[in-house]
Amino acid sequence: MPEQTVRPPGTDAEQGTGGPGRPVDGERGGGALSGRPDASRRRRVTVAVSWILAAWLLPWALTALHLGPVLPVLLLLGVGASLRVGGGLLDRLMVSALLIVGAVLLLGLLMSVWPWGLSGPLSCSILLTLAGLRWWVSGRLPSLPLRVRGSDLLVVGTFGAALWQLWRPIAGLDAIRQLRFGGTSADAYVHFSIFDTIQHLQGYLFLHASAAAPYVPAPTQTSYPQGSHFFLAWFDLLVHNGRTEPVLLTAYTTFFHDTLVVLALVPAAVVWGARWVAGPRLRGLRSAALLGGLSALVLVSPLVTLVPAGYFSEIFGLLCVPLTVAVIVRPAMGWAERAAVIVAGLAAVAYSYNLFTGVALCAAAALTLVHRRGLRQVAVWWIPAVLVGLGLAAVPSLYSMVTSLNVTSQAATAGIGSATQPSLLFTGGVLAVVLLALLAGVRQGTAVARAGLLTGLGVTVMLAAFGAWQLATVHALSYYYAKMATGVVLAALVLAGSLGWLGARPARQPRPARRWDGALTAVVATAVAAGVFLLAANVSWAPRSVQRSSAVPVGRGGGSATAAIPLLAWGRGELSMDAPPAGAFVYSPEAMASRQPVIVLDQNIGWANEQGTFLANTLLRQQGLMTPWALDVYYVNIGLGKPTRKQYADGLWNLEKALRAQGRATTIWVAEPTLVPRLQRDLSRLVPTVPVTVRLLPRTPWKVAPIAK
Repeated sequence: MPEQTVRPPGTDAEQGTGGPGRPVDGERGGGALSGRPDASRRRRVTVAVSWILAAWLLPWALTALHLGPVLPVLLLLGVGASLRVGGGLLDRLMVSALLIVGAVLLLGLLMSVWPWGLSGPLSCSILLTLAGLRWWVSGRLPSLPLRVRGSDLLVVGTFGAALWQLWRPIAGLDAIRQLRFGGTSADAYVHFSIFDTIQHLQGYLFLHASAAAPYVPAPTQTSYPQGSHFFLAWFDLLVHNGRTEPVLLTAYTTFFHDTLVVLALVPAAVVWGARWVAGPRLRGLRSAALLGGLSALVLVSPLVTLVPAGYFSEIFGLLCVPLTVAVIVRPAMGWAERAAVIVAGLAAVAYSYNLFTGVALCAAAALTLVHRRGLRQVAVWWIPAVLVGLGLAAVPSLYSMVTSLNVTSQAATAGIGSATQPSLLFTGGVLAVVLLALLAGVRQGTAVARAGLLTGLGVTVMLAAFGAWQLATVHALSYYYAKMATGVVLAALVLAGSLGWLGARPARQPRPARRWDGALTAVVATAVAAGVFLLAANVSWAPRSVQRSSAVPVGRGGGSATAAIPLLAWGRGELSMDAPPAGAFVYSPEAMASRQPVIVLDQNIGWANEQGTFLANTLLRQQGLMTPWALDVYYVNIGLGKPTRKQYADGLWNLEKALRAQGRATTIWVAEPTLVPRLQRDLSRLVPTVPVTVRLLPRTPWKVAPIAK
């Protein structure tokens, strides 16, 4: 299909308002009412009654028929049909998806306290009813644009390429073998426990803090953002007809798969966001070149290293950032939809990963400032509605700060390193290029450019101020600076859609089309996109020093051209453990029935023993009980092979402290057969009040080998 018609800068289509009674962004007016007033009124009433009946019957019927996977599609199409945003199908669905994420997270406050819990059919019925109310108030009938654009292939193709590489190494592996890729960090186990406990308690953990204490390490239930876990828990129940997975190892694998899909969506969201910001002036070869380059930049970035590092909630937050920035900077919609996307976008970002909230706030402030004149006409209802929504979006963060989170101390955390940290040169270069392009757009008088420039300047100042504060306090750009820089770079890449404006001119009067024109244009555009993609694929996101010093090594391909591309290294199976964590092998129905704490010693390195212990207790739903003694296990450097006298004495001392701290009957699994009777005898003597059972780890298909220090 041909791209949208290019209009001169400053027109209604460019500003994204559409003007009174005019289609928005090239949208056809098929949903508008026409004809005799009585017939139109009867038609509206008929459609409204049918909509309400479908909204309250279909979700329940689909669940009863075990067709849960159809429900998300129904919800997405229903919300999309009620909006008046974008002139293409993909644009409408992307905006609808952001609204659904934000709405579910806000509705989660109610779902956490009402008696029906995370009811998928009920929540879908409520959201579809709200969508129906929107199109009724707007005076239009629901409709979906079926128009597609050639550049849709770049967005969908970016998602497909990312998902293919992410899925390659785990295809055909069972749940235990997949832990080599998705169970390599204790952070991942904590994220799964939050997800599982939300399903178990049917709500946000900060609203059930006491009940959640045995399941997650304190103060996670009150201090950590839970939006990503809540949405995935709700979505999992939705597609599985309200049934929770009884086997926790299988549930962990499902959670891991969901995270991979979310990660694959991040590059696609950046490409789509840049196209949305550019608007109708980005088309043809210009569109192919810009979007192809952005696709390559994000695909070759080290974002995939977030998976083995276990930073699952950050991945979800990085998906919400580009979507939120794009739809706020270029609000090609009415004022009601603008209020909805601001509230939904900020809720999605703040609930999933509140470190990125400042980026979304910069975009929201820019929109309000740039469109202040038009805002005066709707200020009476618009400002209170947005303020109430922002207040609800801030609830989890405010609660954590009041109860358990010290923001200053947390911001200064050193962490274990982040391979996603963009180099200062890359960050500064991207921001400089984008700000210059936006400045050129401002000179042309477009509101989108002004909002984008204010957003870009805001996030630049925010990142610089945070970096300066860290240098002044901890004397280094540490862990959370790297994470914030990653979010800022993704926002900047979305604003890079403004590069498509440079040199753009209004379309000339079209000449008569020849039969081969469309095919020729498609071939040339594909070649341009492929060429720019290959060039951009050689641009390094993070310096090699960051990749080498991070918790996750990047690439083992020697001197090959693709050795330092993390996504390809993941696809080759290089970002993984040699064997699954030993904690997976002590998981059994008998262990579940005993409800005893478990300690796993399969290495002579304390952090590896703590990791296996963490996984075992996670799968036994008692991760929170480890809080008093987890640090003691970290210093137990025995378990594989015969230890030295000093090594054994130190390990025995830390095991004694761990047993005294938790004070309950405990099973200890070890990989070295000679340690079984020795530990059984010594621990029974040292801690007679705590029943201890020492057992040999089950035989596995993998040879237990020592981990290099």
